[in-house]
Amino acid sequence: MIRLMRCSRVAFGAVLGIMLVVRALVVPAAAGTPIKSHDTEARRIEAQLRGLRRYAIPTPSSAPYAIARGPFGDLWFVENNAWKIARISMTGTIQEFKLPPPTQQFHQLAGITTGADRNIYITADEWTCGRRGCFYSGNVYKALPGSGTPVLTFGGGTFPSGITSGPDGNLWFGDEGGGTGGAVGEMTTSGSLTEFGTTAQVSDVVTGSDGNVWFSELDFPNFVFVPGIGSVTPGGLITLFPTPSGLYPGGVCEGPDDNVWFTEATNGASAVGKITPSGTFTEFPTPTAGAMGDITTGRDGNLWFTEVGAGKIGRITSQGVVTEFAVGGEPYGITSGPDGDIWFTDVTGNTVGKFRP
Repeated sequence: MIRLMRCSRVAFGAVLGIMLVVRALVVPAAAGTPIKSHDTEARRIEAQLRGLRRYAIPTPSSAPYAIARGPFGDLWFVENNAWKIARISMTGTIQEFKLPPPTQQFHQLAGITTGADRNIYITADEWTCGRRGCFYSGNVYKALPGSGTPVLTFGGGTFPSGITSGPDGNLWFGDEGGGTGGAVGEMTTSGSLTEFGTTAQVSDVVTGSDGNVWFSELDFPNFVFVPGIGSVTPGGLITLFPTPSGLYPGGVCEGPDDNVWFTEATNGASAVGKITPSGTFTEFPTPTAGAMGDITTGRDGNLWFTEVGAGKIGRITSQGVVTEFAVGGEPYGITSGPDGDIWFTDVTGNTVGKFRP
């Protein structure tokens, strides 16, 4: 049951996207060029989001997912269905790179980040299921954008998810495990891996202001599912904090107030929450309930997040005031670019969008 929830994030979003009439705002365009619409509603949204632009991805139905700032004034994102990673410039030019072929029946790309060595790191998980159960294996791929983008493959735990550059210059990533417990992984830029086991199914990760790595998780001691936020010290000491609302947390980021902010949703409810370094929660329900995506800090000092199920981008102030903007499709990954704009992926629209916060 837990595995299905994790593996179906993109597939579940695709079903919801069929029901969204606002997908009509996304129209075909040449790859790497802005997508524009003369529809009145589209112009209104562009005005609200200060120059919203969308760039078509060359590979059809690629299912763009996580996105992160790159090392050379660019952004990188994963294409789940295409098994590719891609670079997008600040002017919208997209270059795609194929990853080594997967070795198992099912596979997906999860997280992406830039390492301290200015290379790109990507988490990927694969699995095959049969009569005797399911076998899981994970990899961390290392792409070298300064050397023609060759890709190295490192072992990456059982079911790796979100990844970030840690306070020690190593890569840290969540490992959702094989169904009985997960881990937080620490990997050097040469591929040496240490995992710190926990009963939690670890999802997204971020470096906090306190020098620890924070993560979203679903804890299941004795198979009693307890969603929460966790922290791990550079030495591997893990502390788990259950969410007061019981909502399942997803994307996490470091906020402008030195707290960790996160999206959360379940059972028809959704919210944006924050947790202090000492473990104190505050949660803010979103006006529209539904599946949530990632979250990032904008140059305007607010937090920006994606609402996958509603086809919206959300903005929340550090005081908890939420504003939503309908953009259509299924926005998922989101990050603040080198240009100060907010960039996001649209899974079903097969585009990367940007706007000025």
